[in-house]
Amino acid sequence: MRYNPIGIGIAGRVLEVVTKKKFDQIIQQRLLRPLGMRNTTFSTIDASAVNPADGARSTADDYMKFLVMLLNKGQHNGQQILSEASVNELLQTQQPVDKIKYAPQGAQHFSYALGSWVIETNNGKATAFSSMSFGGTMPILDISKKYALLFFVKDLKDEPKVNTYLKIKSSLD
Repeated sequence: MRYNPIGIGIAGRVLEVVTKKKFDQIIQQRLLRPLGMRNTTFSTIDASAVNPADGARSTADDYMKFLVMLLNKGQHNGQQILSEASVNELLQTQQPVDKIKYAPQGAQHFSYALGSWVIETNNGKATAFSSMSFGGTMPILDISKKYALLFFVKDLKDEPKVNTYLKIKSSLD
């Protein structure tokens, strides 16, 4: 496997064709509004076609709502937003590191889940995830220790970002 975000774009387009709705409308209706993520959108500033692989524009508060929902097995304020089975699938290793032929610099040495990198395992089971961006955002979800964190860095390449996270994580453990 070579890391390539084109699959996310294709999945978004298939969703649009099947539902006959625009991707941003679907994501607003099914995920963002139920989570109270009022400051998050996939819409583009120039109103061009949405590419889900480009990510969303969001706030730290909104992003944390999403991460906490994942920690709570798909629930938010007593409402099941994503099924527990869907969350389990999202948080499962899909491609082990030895099968990945190319990954961005900061993600090398990590296995891949669905939309995130597996940054820690315990007895072969994925336990901590990140979906680090090229722009400086690094969310961390540790399901074994039941916490999420999100940090933003400026002008820090992917590899030092991972090292910074590992230092922060070691102080939390």
